[in-house]
Amino acid sequence: MVAAQGETPAIKSLIYLLANEYRIKLGAGLARTGQKFVPDSFARNYKLGNIPLKNFPKLNSTPLRKANEEVILPNKKQIGTIVYFTGCATNYLYDDTGVATIGILKHMGYKIIIPKGQTCCSIPLLFHGVADKAFKNITTNIAALKDHDCDAILVDCSTCGEALKNEYPRFLEDQGKNPSEAKAISSKVIDILSFIDQNFDRLEFDPDFTEKLSVTYHAPCHTKNTFQSHIIAENLIKRLPSVDYNRAADFDDCCGGGGTFFYEYPELSKKMVAKKIENAKAVQAKLWLTDCPVCRMNLAGNLNNNDNLKVLHPVTLIYSALKQI
Repeated sequence: MVAAQGETPAIKSLIYLLANEYRIKLGAGLARTGQKFVPDSFARNYKLGNIPLKNFPKLNSTPLRKANEEVILPNKKQIGTIVYFTGCATNYLYDDTGVATIGILKHMGYKIIIPKGQTCCSIPLLFHGVADKAFKNITTNIAALKDHDCDAILVDCSTCGEALKNEYPRFLEDQGKNPSEAKAISSKVIDILSFIDQNFDRLEFDPDFTEKLSVTYHAPCHTKNTFQSHIIAENLIKRLPSVDYNRAADFDDCCGGGGTFFYEYPELSKKMVAKKIENAKAVQAKLWLTDCPVCRMNLAGNLNNNDNLKVLHPVTLIYSALKQI
């Protein structure tokens, strides 16, 4: 499709960055610096796809993996070991998700390994027809993940989970390569919300956390289609103390983010996300939870100040409700 239809310069630039971890770091650093100097008038009027520049998330002051040790010990007696694949978005954009994930795992009693050698999961590369560059990232991630004695390989982004669980073994087989290491990794991959649900009894909630929150949930496509865990996520949110959960009519419809879809087809994406926002407001939610960083970017990026909705990963709410140990 790319060969037949071509690719925009912006997408080519994105692929160039994501194909090399050093370039990702450099690009993120330049973007972080640039955000400090963009004039307000420009940020209000200029859009990337369907999202006003002013609504884009601020990049992390320090990448999550750099801010944390490779091995993090639990707050209490260790019960197991988790390898945490952070993905690019948590590492560079949404460190609140990473901080909450690490905090929850430590609270449960898990040792956490965050391999420093990991890089982009390669989904953007695969979905834009750049198999050679994807292959390099895939082998890099397999090398970073394969030799750890762990209970699970955990992802906080279901798109990264789709890559590790399904795309890596399939891609290597298609390339005539031995997929055994990829399959061994695949067998241990689980999304964070399913993992928390399985270990819910290990959570100790703060008895003083009594603020009643009106909450709704947007199910990302990969959460629904890869892990079939969107209902698990909903039920988990309902179990949290002081949550008043209300399902939006289209809670599991695509938001129009779709990786780079919001950029490549902004008018269609805008119609899709506008409907999502209308239905989220209809259930009078104040907190909109979703476990995909692109969904989060697209939903939050299209909200107005008077919408009175805040978009977060569910782990952030869960972590805030825990008793400090």
